[in-house]
Amino acid sequence: MKKIILMLLISCPITQLLGQQSNDNKKIALDILTESIQLLESNLGELKTASLSYKPKDNGWTILNCLEHLAIVEKTLNEKLKEIINSGKIDLDKNLSSNDWLVIAKITDRTNKVNTPAPFRPKPEFKDKSKEFFLNEIKTLRKDLIVFLSSTKVDLRHVFAPYIYGEADAIQHAVIIGAHMHRHTMQIQEILEEEKANN
Repeated sequence: MKKIILMLLISCPITQLLGQQSNDNKKIALDILTESIQLLESNLGELKTASLSYKPKDNGWTILNCLEHLAIVEKTLNEKLKEIINSGKIDLDKNLSSNDWLVIAKITDRTNKVNTPAPFRPKPEFKDKSKEFFLNEIKTLRKDLIVFLSSTKVDLRHVFAPYIYGEADAIQHAVIIGAHMHRHTMQIQEILEEEKANN
């Protein structure tokens, strides 16, 4: 099973980081959080307004819609992760680390279309906001989370909470945040490829 998942994700940079397998689980999470935002920024580059506002033929989100969604979800997931870590509920008898690959696979799988709940969808009041507005929000939240994770002394492999596909430890919840960003970076790449093909 692990080999199948690796084949599906071989082009995913966060998979390469996870595959490094270190005893320092926190470093794996921090690397994924860092690399995923760097990848997002490099894909955005100096995109013009036309590209940022291009509406895909399937009537899906624009790139600006994706960025707004990322800003909303980043805030929500960051708060959830901090609550998990600050809960103080340590369970040394449970170990879910073997599920790392499955967490990555499920979150980044773009063939599995997800019906985004209303609170996490783009909102009319933000329709005039810029790429810089959303990106600055995302970067501020991500920097804050990285500082928090770097400083915590909690055993992140032994605090747990549910996520959309089951249960995950705090390391995996951090990975989910990076993987979610990678999922939408892939979506942005798809939008840009479609726009290029139609011009």
